[in-house]
Amino acid sequence: MGGFFHIVHRKLKSRLPLHPACGRMVPSALVLLFCAITTPYLPGELPLKSVLHIIFAFLSAVLVLLYLLLVIWSQYQIYPQVYRGFLYGWLAIVGGSALLLAAAGIISSALEIYVTLTSAAMAERLISRIARQAALEGRESSCAGYARLES
Repeated sequence: MGGFFHIVHRKLKSRLPLHPACGRMVPSALVLLFCAITTPYLPGELPLKSVLHIIFAFLSAVLVLLYLLLVIWSQYQIYPQVYRGFLYGWLAIVGGSALLLAAAGIISSALEIYVTLTSAAMAERLISRIARQAALEGRESSCAGYARLES
């Protein structure tokens, strides 16, 4: 999944002027995800490492969600009617995550899967919408240019 978000970040970075702090969020999230994967989760045997595993994974997801929010917000300020749905979708992801966290009381597999799938779907739709917006504005005037934006 880390590779997917790296590709998403590269595509968005090439199409939008991102704030430098925003541009560092996905690479930082990937580093944290790597730390989470390589830190064992064995609460009975290694309680400190297990806590670090949870913190790394949680912060990685938070950074990806903040990144998506900043990209959505930057476009919402320019095209509020077009990106309002994305803003509501982001709020639904965060709200659903809060409900799953409250229901389980811990960061569960269901929560991890929900955040991963919904944020990936959001990112893919966001890339597609930004590419269409660029084509509509004439930044790419040919069909080949539009196809290049979509890939």
